[in-house]
Amino acid sequence: IDNDLGIYEVGKFLGEGAFGKVAKCSKLGSNECFAIKMVDDMDAGMDEAKAIGLIKSLDPDVNNLLKFHESFKYLKFMCLVYEILDQSLESLMRKNSFRPTHLCAIRAIAQQLLVALSALKSINVFHGDIKLDNIMMVNQDSTPYKVKLIDFGLATDSWDLQLGALVQIVPFRAPQVSLGLPLGVGADMWSLGVVLASLYFGKLPFTYDEEYDTIRCVVQWFGLPEDEPLFEGLFTSEFFTFEKDCSKPGWRFNSPSEYTQKSGEAVRRLNTIPDLDQMKEILGFLESGFVTSNPHPSPQLHHQLLETFPPFLEVGPVSLCLLLWQHKMPYCPLKGASW
Repeated sequence: IDNDLGIYEVGKFLGEGAFGKVAKCSKLGSNECFAIKMVDDMDAGMDEAKAIGLIKSLDPDVNNLLKFHESFKYLKFMCLVYEILDQSLESLMRKNSFRPTHLCAIRAIAQQLLVALSALKSINVFHGDIKLDNIMMVNQDSTPYKVKLIDFGLATDSWDLQLGALVQIVPFRAPQVSLGLPLGVGADMWSLGVVLASLYFGKLPFTYDEEYDTIRCVVQWFGLPEDEPLFEGLFTSEFFTFEKDCSKPGWRFNSPSEYTQKSGEAVRRLNTIPDLDQMKEILGFLESGFVTSNPHPSPQLHHQLLETFPPFLEVGPVSLCLLLWQHKMPYCPLKGASW
C-alpha cells in the first residue's frame, strides 16, 4: 500500500468486520509496525477520520486512547493507520475460558478507562461504542492489564447528539438511550460499568439482543426508575405506562404485547432473568483461586462491590467506578506491571 508519506507492506490480517479489514503492516524504511484499518465504505472511513480529529488534542498515551498516525485513500478503501496493540478484553476473556477476572486487574482497567472517559469529557466527546472488543491490551506479556480505548468511528461531539439517537449495541446500551433521554458521558459510563461487571462475573450481565428484555431485567433487579426521567423520555411509553386512574397513581412496566403495540417491535422471546442474589455466589471463586496467583482481596471487598452493583446500574455506574478508583479497595500489585 503506497501513499504520499510512504509505502506499507501488508502482513497478516488481524481482524475483519462490517467496516472492512485490519492488517498488520510494516512501513518500508523503518522497523515500525502499524495496524491499518481498511474501510471499504469511503463515507464511513471519512467519518472515522473526522471523529479522530475530535480527539487530536489529547495525548493518547497519557489518556489511554488508541494512537492515530495518518489516513489516506487507496483504491476503493479509506485507510486509517493506528498503533498496533495486543488483544481485546473480549479475546482475553475467551482465552481465559470466561472465568471471572481478578479484582486487582478490574481495578487497574477501571482506573485507566476512567482516565480515558475523563479526557473525552474534557473536550465534550461522546464515544458511543464502549464494549469489550473496543478495549485492547497494549501488551499483555510486558505490561499486564495496560489497556487503551479504541474505535472512534461513532464518536461525536456531545452537543451534536440528537435526542432519541440510538447509539451503543443493546447489551451495553444505557437506559437513557433506550428511553430517549438527553445523552452525554453518563451513557458511556453505563457501558463502562457493563464492561467491568462482565469482567467481574465472567459474562455479560445483560445478554439480550432486544431492548425490551434488557429493560425488563433492569426493572426486575433494581425496580422502576424515578418518575422525572420517565416523564421526560421520548420512548418511555414503549416500555412503561402511567396509571393515573387508580388509588396509587404511578408507572408500571409494559407487557410484551403492549411493547409490541407501542414500539412496532415484536418480542421474539423472553429470557430467564438471573437472580441477582444468586450471582453473589461468585464469592465461592475466592476459595478456588479462580484467575491468577495474585493475592485475593478480602471477601468483604467482594461483598462491598456486589452491594455497589445494583445502585451503579440503577443511576449510572458512577458508584462502581468510584469504588474501583478510590482507596476503598487497597492497592494490590499485578505481577509484571510496570506502567
